[in-house]
Amino acid sequence: PSYGSIQMLRREITAKREISRARLYVTARGVYEMSVNGVRVGEDWFNPGFTQYDDSITYSTYDITSLMNSGENVVGARLSSGWWCDQMTFDINRYNYWGNKPSLLAKIVLTYDDGSQDIVVTDPNWEYNNSDSPIIYSGFFNGETYDARKEAGIEGWDTPGYTGANWNQVSVITPLPENANPHIIARYDDPVRIAETLSAKFDKEADPGVYVYDMSTNMAGVPEIKLPEGKLGQKITIRYSEMYYPELDPGNPFYYGELGG
Repeated sequence: PSYGSIQMLRREITAKREISRARLYVTARGVYEMSVNGVRVGEDWFNPGFTQYDDSITYSTYDITSLMNSGENVVGARLSSGWWCDQMTFDINRYNYWGNKPSLLAKIVLTYDDGSQDIVVTDPNWEYNNSDSPIIYSGFFNGETYDARKEAGIEGWDTPGYTGANWNQVSVITPLPENANPHIIARYDDPVRIAETLSAKFDKEADPGVYVYDMSTNMAGVPEIKLPEGKLGQKITIRYSEMYYPELDPGNPFYYGELGG
């Protein structure tokens, strides 16, 4: 969490002729979100999913033909810890269970109208930035911290013509030997995707400024919230739970004190 922000990577690609087909093959240690010329690739979340990383890791294939242009293009990636590093379970002894840094493995295959191809892979020609993302922290068990004040500083980072600062040449991330050479296989399970959109119902104001909303079901999801105009530096905290602290007698060993209700 003290590194500064989640990792962003970018690669400028020049398409020399008219593109007839473009494919992206990608996986990561951790989880990734890809974009091409500022447009998010696919509808999947938490790719590449969780596998036994010392045995196998899965990749996905995306048709990005409609996102690529003749001439200048930029492929972008955001990386987060996922199941690879950070806190993997409620047991803090499982911290950084597989490794301590997310990393990306990708290949872009451009096929031109004349049948020729260009192949772009993850190599030293990519750049990375781990200080300027508005997503300061992101982890499965400790949530996300987002600083909207940093949005302007990276506007257009995954589009051609961007000239922002604090971008560095990437480094090869070599994991511990026992995790270094898994079988890389095509993804075979269904990815996580949005299945349904639910409407929250206001329940109560538990304390001054603490508003509770009920989703009416036990679910896994993310909030979509419209906030009123705030002040620069104002913090908003969103927390989740399955139930209220019960109203218990003070003699009960699970008594939560004033948190009841």
